[in-house]
Amino acid sequence: MPKDSSATPTPKRTPASSFLDMLAQGAGYAMRKVGLPAQMRFLPQALLGQRTFTAADLLPNELEDLQTAVENSAARLRTGKDKRAGVQYYDFPQGSNNLRTIKALLPSNALPLSLGRANYRIAPETGETEVFDTYDFLNSARKADIEKYQQALAEGGRLGQFKEFLAQAQDYAPQRFLTTGLPQELGELFLLEGPEVAIRLPRPVTPPSRVRRAVLAN
Repeated sequence: MPKDSSATPTPKRTPASSFLDMLAQGAGYAMRKVGLPAQMRFLPQALLGQRTFTAADLLPNELEDLQTAVENSAARLRTGKDKRAGVQYYDFPQGSNNLRTIKALLPSNALPLSLGRANYRIAPETGETEVFDTYDFLNSARKADIEKYQQALAEGGRLGQFKEFLAQAQDYAPQRFLTTGLPQELGELFLLEGPEVAIRLPRPVTPPSRVRRAVLAN
């Protein structure tokens, strides 16, 4: 869920955190160069210490997919079908990934696995739009699995967690585990509070007139 910046002060950057942030961004650049999809890049970047995901962390086709998803969501707001400015998994277009060697293992569009239910702000006067959220794995859909990991840690330490990890891995088809299951299970283990998401879209989005200005601009 997005955090209230007025209630939570921004953590002070230290030399160590700045170095880790640069290291994580460098790793992200290398992974983008070989075409790894977002859900395989964001987790290692977050674990390395990246503090914010921006448009620079997306491949060009991923940024276009996010633009389309927000436009689809905003269209429902304009018709009154939705009351909240937030994208859903079905707002994303079907697409393909760039890394041909593992293309057959990947979902047709991998971005929803990383930014599937993000929120966004539309500036009422200009249509300038920013997608915002927190990249973490602490949500109601994963609550039961996270509690299993926490219980395994309390009862059996890290070895107990590893055994639970192996048990949960059985829920995935073998060809999907590397690209989908592994990032999700590692995230549930190690990333319950992650980087902020602040992605400015490349093109304006028509603001829905039926939504309060506070929802669009704040």
